[in-house]
Amino acid sequence: MDCRMLTADLFDLSAYRFAAPQRSGALTIVPILGQPSPSPFLSPGEGLQSKWEPSQSVWTLGSESGQAPMLLPLHTGIGVAPRQCVLLSSAALLPPSKRMKLTGEISLFLPSSARQTFDVTENAVLPLPLRGQAWRLRYLQREDRLQPDIRHLEHQFSSHRSFSFSRLLQGSQQAAESFARRFELLTGQTGALFFLDNRPVGLEIAPSPAFFATLWEPLLCGCYGIAALLHEQNLAPMPSPQPYDIEELSQLRTRMFEERHRLDDSLAAVLTTHSQEVYTLEAGQSWHNFRLHSFTSQNYAGQYIEEILPPEPNPPPETAALPRMFRTLFRKNPAPSDTAPRRLHYVSLFAI
Repeated sequence: MDCRMLTADLFDLSAYRFAAPQRSGALTIVPILGQPSPSPFLSPGEGLQSKWEPSQSVWTLGSESGQAPMLLPLHTGIGVAPRQCVLLSSAALLPPSKRMKLTGEISLFLPSSARQTFDVTENAVLPLPLRGQAWRLRYLQREDRLQPDIRHLEHQFSSHRSFSFSRLLQGSQQAAESFARRFELLTGQTGALFFLDNRPVGLEIAPSPAFFATLWEPLLCGCYGIAALLHEQNLAPMPSPQPYDIEELSQLRTRMFEERHRLDDSLAAVLTTHSQEVYTLEAGQSWHNFRLHSFTSQNYAGQYIEEILPPEPNPPPETAALPRMFRTLFRKNPAPSDTAPRRLHYVSLFAI
């Protein structure tokens, strides 16, 4: 699946494969399969520690492991105490044996109603309807900067179903939980492309299948599932699916493949005809050869992490023999002005 119109020249997706789309209601997910290589990063569930620093009146985060850096994904929730939780307004690389201050630039505290019931063992991702505003206000030094938007989101659901932001963060929002039963996490899956009513609204890639598995349900139920529920409640009820007009069981497989191909073709057409995004790129945190970048366009925003690899001593003969103008045809995206080889490790791109 060609994502060049969506990702522009930000990063290269040629190392990834796209599996068959899965659809339920207004939400469609295209699983992304990556190379079977170990992750260079730990996930927050692998030894993240929070500590209150009284002398500085600030929470700090550190890792129990001194062997590898930890990746804190964008817009994820972290319990710092039994009744306090923060949502990261920026992804972060946490070097081994180092501590990071939770300043207003990278975190926001949740409203008191959410803090009182938050279970620190649960993971959470900010709902998609709030991510755009969280991104726009990421440099505002106010811990409560999202409270009006959280109240507005709860009000949007109030007339249709019971909705609580705090229950969502606990993973106990029943309507959102249903999405976990509608979609399947595949073996070797490292990411997903999310569509809402055939519009691309998110691209999420983790460093490894194990890392992505920790984000799967928070992304599916808490982030994009909430957007799908909000979208569906404003639409007319969808007609019930009609049974296949078949006479033999052998025809069922053929009909299912035909429908799958039609869906795949329609999503590919959406991406192909999607207007080319023009992104503003901002360099962020770096550690050794890893670089964190932020990007914003008119319709999308997010962050990605890439690794700068050592240059190859000799280019492959079949590539070196080609004229320069033809070499770019063999890449999903043209290389940046810095032509050092790069490896993509993490992406969180979302509609704003």
